[in-house]
Amino acid sequence: MENKEIKILTIDDNRDNLITLIALLKEVFPEVSVITALTGEKGLELAAAEDPDVILLDIVMPGMDGYEICRRLKADSRLSEIPVVFLTAIKGDKANRIQALECGAEAFLAKPLDESELIAQIRAMLKIRAANVQKRDEKERLAGLIKRKTHELENAYLRTLKLLEELQKENEARQKSERFLLEAQRLAQIGSFEFDVVRNRFTCTDEGLNICGIKGVENSVASDTIIQCIHPDDRAYVVKLSEQAVSEKRPVDYICRVIKKNGEERIVSVRLEPGLDENGKCIRTTGTIQDITERQQKENTIRENTLRFCSLFENMSSGAAIYRVINDGEYGKDYIIQDFNKASLLIEGKEKSEVVGKSLYDLRPNIDKYGLIPVFQEVWKTGKSMYFPSMVYIDQNFNNWYENRVFRLSSGEIVAIYDDVTEKNVMHEKLLESERKYRQITENISDVVWTADLNLKTTYISPSAERLLGELVQDHLSRTIEERFPPYFLNKIRMILYEELEKEKKPRNDKKRTRIIEAEHYRADGTLIWVSMHVSFIRDKNGNAIGLQGVTRDITKRKQTEKALEESKRKYSSYIENAPDGVFITDENGEYLEVNKAACLITGYSKEELLLIGIRDITAEESLEASMNNIRTLKEEGSSKGKLQYKHKNGSTRWWTMDAVKLNENRFLCFARDITEKQKTEEELLYLINYDYLTGIYNRRYYEKTIEELDRKSELPLSVIIGDINGLKLINDAFGHAEGDNIL
Repeated sequence: MENKEIKILTIDDNRDNLITLIALLKEVFPEVSVITALTGEKGLELAAAEDPDVILLDIVMPGMDGYEICRRLKADSRLSEIPVVFLTAIKGDKANRIQALECGAEAFLAKPLDESELIAQIRAMLKIRAANVQKRDEKERLAGLIKRKTHELENAYLRTLKLLEELQKENEARQKSERFLLEAQRLAQIGSFEFDVVRNRFTCTDEGLNICGIKGVENSVASDTIIQCIHPDDRAYVVKLSEQAVSEKRPVDYICRVIKKNGEERIVSVRLEPGLDENGKCIRTTGTIQDITERQQKENTIRENTLRFCSLFENMSSGAAIYRVINDGEYGKDYIIQDFNKASLLIEGKEKSEVVGKSLYDLRPNIDKYGLIPVFQEVWKTGKSMYFPSMVYIDQNFNNWYENRVFRLSSGEIVAIYDDVTEKNVMHEKLLESERKYRQITENISDVVWTADLNLKTTYISPSAERLLGELVQDHLSRTIEERFPPYFLNKIRMILYEELEKEKKPRNDKKRTRIIEAEHYRADGTLIWVSMHVSFIRDKNGNAIGLQGVTRDITKRKQTEKALEESKRKYSSYIENAPDGVFITDENGEYLEVNKAACLITGYSKEELLLIGIRDITAEESLEASMNNIRTLKEEGSSKGKLQYKHKNGSTRWWTMDAVKLNENRFLCFARDITEKQKTEEELLYLINYDYLTGIYNRRYYEKTIEELDRKSELPLSVIIGDINGLKLINDAFGHAEGDNIL
């Protein structure tokens, strides 16, 4: 590599560094061509244009840093094989080196540079580059050769089968062709076969037998042997198509499943062609068989991913629109709608047939003034995703705030994901006020981020730990795990770590799982606080656990609140249980979920019996409709009152008052008081007020009350007949009792 001109691209924002580096490289490598770039963007552009042999890259640069440049280089298939060496003045510790290597760099050198080490690294990189170029050229050559050979084999295959009968006497030439064909089939993973219709025998190449899972038997086998390899569910289908090829004398293509002796199931593609004798009778079929399992799986994966994307696109809560760009994309008319999802149609108030094929301008006449079109154009031209922040759009139909996220598809179409954030912006001032109000609280409950090795030794902790624990970060890192947690919780943490490491031994463990651990933690002053730790594993490239990472939050106040709530709940339960009135808690269907002692005394049922029934079961038939009305009122208005009849366990019907309130959508609290004796007393008093005690006939009070109720305009005309009952005696004596009754 040193005997020919070599290209080295150096990317560094410091010109002095570049000048020094050029001088050193020219001295050691006289034929070197040094290309320089002061920015990451320029460096990427030069790398694509010049195809350098080695790239020397600084890390700390304005804008795009060295890590991002390296990631982009390695993500570009044209540039990924160019060796990258980091030259940087930042601390060359393990973490920085790991990050550099994870970006794809081949080497990492810390400044000030050791010239001999730099030269050695460049020579090593040149060798790597040469090997990569040679490997790439060889790969391209082999790919071209395989493609050419495969194409040749596909063309030669049918010719070979057709010439088999004609080349019977040319045995040596035929054997050579067969060997060539077999080798080609092995390379292309395509088997060939012939079926003798008369003898009912298959003759199959080794590759064909291998595909069917019967490798090792003679190439000529009975048809039953082949059929047994076919999946039971596919046999009838395959036999039918094979018979169809013979009877109809035409080629047949099909896909089926075969099962190898080891139980492995494979998917194969088969093509059959009939062979006719001089009389036009089909005497054989020839064909090919190819294992397409991996191809089929990839197609299925692509199909599933497509369906998944379509489902996500159609059902996402945000509006999503796909546009085809025409002309130069400068105006709204240049963006033709290809598809809208359900959310977009809802936002626009349109049907899909009303928007597909229309331009964005047709839907939004003022779109060119909105400021979104330049973003669309930039994304379309560069392929770089962009965010268009919340902005109000106004025309005769709309006065709404929208925010947009725009990206370009590989097809060249652009996609806009947008949301109507009008309500969000209306509440913006209130949210700002709320933010100002609670800013101090938020700052005081900042979470602590940390990492540790598998021995629970902390390797990093965020500065927010100073507020949480009352000590400097370096002081905390110097403390042992035993100094941070009380023994009980330390044992708990170690037990959880042991359990998680045991799970790691299982082949199908969830690599993304987390554990939440609540424990007491010592502060610097020796006091204890409660913390909640969300912990997961740090993993290497192979997914192996190499450390721990977590977020710790102070939950001391929450624990205190939980304790207070528990005490409050205990007091509340005691009150309910010992309340003088019956207390019932029901669900939305009126089923009893909880009752107190008084409820059992009132109804005569035990608690267990009441929890098996509901309001409908205990309400008397006479009050059932009123009870249902009360329940509806309770659900709609949040409270209800009523006087109802209920069925006592002893079979009697009694009265109670029911006061109920809604706790939430599925819980209701009811207070019941038995008023049976009071009800009886009221009924007796009402009777005495309206009836004569001796005769049981309505008394004068009832008569006057009824007259008063009827003496209204709505009841007119009203006639009152006053008769002298004593006069009836004269009528009875003169005309008989029948006539007297008639007059009455």
